[in-house]
Amino acid sequence: LVIDFSAADDLSNVINMGYSVIGEGSFSNCTALTSVDFSNCKLTNCQYLNYTFYGCSNLLNIDMGDAILGNLIQLNRCFESCSKLVTLDLSSATFASVTRTYRTFVSVSKMTTLKVPTNSTAILPTSTPSDAPMDLHWSILTYQSMLDVANWLSDLTGQSAHTVTFKSSVWSALSTAEQNNIDTILSGKNW
Repeated sequence: LVIDFSAADDLSNVINMGYSVIGEGSFSNCTALTSVDFSNCKLTNCQYLNYTFYGCSNLLNIDMGDAILGNLIQLNRCFESCSKLVTLDLSSATFASVTRTYRTFVSVSKMTTLKVPTNSTAILPTSTPSDAPMDLHWSILTYQSMLDVANWLSDLTGQSAHTVTFKSSVWSALSTAEQNNIDTILSGKNW
């Protein structure tokens, strides 16, 4: 049984759902949702998270940091239009099996903290030019967050060139050494 709260317009917080199966569209368009805490949940059967949080326009934080997650396969449009999302902790996720992350972060413009696994296998995206795997449109990022993103993507191999674009005002606020460090990490793996 997959949990489906899609378009539940009065759902504001989700806390510790125990053994749960969230999936495609489970929380899509829950516009009152502000916080999701799956940090102690066992989400071992969650493989397809397409549209899971799509359109959650007031969502501020998602914590899956200590969750037991299964092998993720698809994250298409998972966080798209979460326009107020500030913190996303996916540090316990396994990305080795992920094949598609199309438009995952489109219109996620306030992200300041993205936690991903240390020494993980990076997401392996589709390489079709018209089907870009990740759109990173973040406007408020610290050097450390940008470095985390660069390191996370740096394991990507065997794909055609992709592009990561940081907002120019954020990029220009970095020192030359910081810019060069991020460039080196990304360009070394064809980003």
